[in-house]
Amino acid sequence: TTSAAIELLREATGVDPVALGGQPLIKYPEGIFKGKRIMAAAETFDIGLRDTIIPKLKEYVTPEMLDGAPKKNQQGLETVWRFKSGAELILFSYQQSAKSFEGSQWDFAWFDEPPPQDIFNAVRRGCMKREGRIIVTATPLSQPWMLDDLILPSQDPAHPDYGNVSYF
Repeated sequence: TTSAAIELLREATGVDPVALGGQPLIKYPEGIFKGKRIMAAAETFDIGLRDTIIPKLKEYVTPEMLDGAPKKNQQGLETVWRFKSGAELILFSYQQSAKSFEGSQWDFAWFDEPPPQDIFNAVRRGCMKREGRIIVTATPLSQPWMLDDLILPSQDPAHPDYGNVSYF
């Protein structure tokens, strides 16, 4: 979760964290990622977003990175974050229907815990036009399709997905 949150912020700000060789900044770049779309999703609104992703983002995001306060959803959770760089982060929950994930284009997507396959496929389609990257931070026990459809094919030299998935 921590590594994905840091990677998400690298995508949103264009700045490497100090811990990864970046330099401390007083002013973050503005407008360099206008139109860049980032999404993050977790299993539930309460535990996944409220108790995990949002606190992790708040641990690393400073007011200098943002273009105003994050916008809240009906539950009072900060689900839309706009960065001074022009990038926009939108938070989702797997409690939403797969249709909620359809149609949007993404430059970067992060799933914290294995998503249902229909949600993953919707986001993957949304990443294709922009050649967006997808990160899943999880122990893939609850969604066995990930092993069968992502991990094993990417390790088979005869499969078209060979080398397209990194598994750590």
